[in-house]
Amino acid sequence: MTDEFHPSSAPPSTSIYHEGTMKPSFKSRFPCIRREDDFVSATSTRVCQYFAENWPWKSSTERDRFADQGIDMWPAFSFHDMPDDRLECVCLCSALAFLFDDMFESRSPDEMKQVFVRFEGLLMGTVLPASGDKFERVIFEISTLLRGNRKTDPFGLGEKYCEETLRWAKGSVRNQLSSKPHYSDLTEYLKDRFTDGGLWWTLSMLNWAYDTPIPQHLEDDPNIRELQIIFGSYSLLVNDIYSYRKELIEARMQGDNIENNLVSATPVAMRVWNCSADEAINHIESHIRWIEEHSFPEIEAKLKAGYTGNDLKFLEKYVERIKLIAGGNAVWSEWCGRYNRF
Repeated sequence: MTDEFHPSSAPPSTSIYHEGTMKPSFKSRFPCIRREDDFVSATSTRVCQYFAENWPWKSSTERDRFADQGIDMWPAFSFHDMPDDRLECVCLCSALAFLFDDMFESRSPDEMKQVFVRFEGLLMGTVLPASGDKFERVIFEISTLLRGNRKTDPFGLGEKYCEETLRWAKGSVRNQLSSKPHYSDLTEYLKDRFTDGGLWWTLSMLNWAYDTPIPQHLEDDPNIRELQIIFGSYSLLVNDIYSYRKELIEARMQGDNIENNLVSATPVAMRVWNCSADEAINHIESHIRWIEEHSFPEIEAKLKAGYTGNDLKFLEKYVERIKLIAGGNAVWSEWCGRYNRF
């Protein structure tokens, strides 16, 4: 990345800059192949019905709003060619991740500590859900589907996904409970967000969705990790510019100090460039575009130059899927009710 995105000073911003924030105009240059067919529609209906009946909603209004968010449909934009027999489980996981995120933000520290008393055991199948506890039942049922058995999951990718879910959840809670640092630039901010922002969770879901683990000798290549970090930076920033309006409205409703409590690249950029939210989003879009045009092509070329034969074929497919997730996530973020209907 270029020094253009690393200003040396970070003057403070003021809350008036948040007023009248517009929807981002960003269009990803990565491809998106959205799957739209009767099977996807039927799957979405079942997934929404499952959560409508089983999630511990605070109110009927909250439950009804869930159906309009499109959070179960993220995989249809990002994993268009995954096997049909994995689609429903991935859609369940997608919706659950966003519901987790909402729960982390709305519950008190004491409530979250109570959640984590049994959370790991429920994820890994070592404890059973408490009778009548809807939250525990949902966690247990979906994680059981993921882990499957050695016949349905010979590489143990479901268990690895559950481990990443636990790591992501702990990171998210830690983020909510800790004081928010004032980052000096976007790069510093991103380094602090890869776990709680869901990067490793997403990549473990990619492996499970296609039942394709990364061979160990490739996973050990630092260039693979660099590719994943670049992809994570891209996706986090895209999510941040689209989710900002939603998070801003929620912060105002809760009376939060926006500058100090909102975890997003947008207020970081506002401080760095001493500008309005819309101007900050423009700066972030420039950063995203730089990743598309420079960072990603450079690491892709470096990776492919180092391998031949089956390793090269695997990498070509892996890079293609990473690009499709990046492009699909951007299009979904522009489309979904979660970020666009308040």
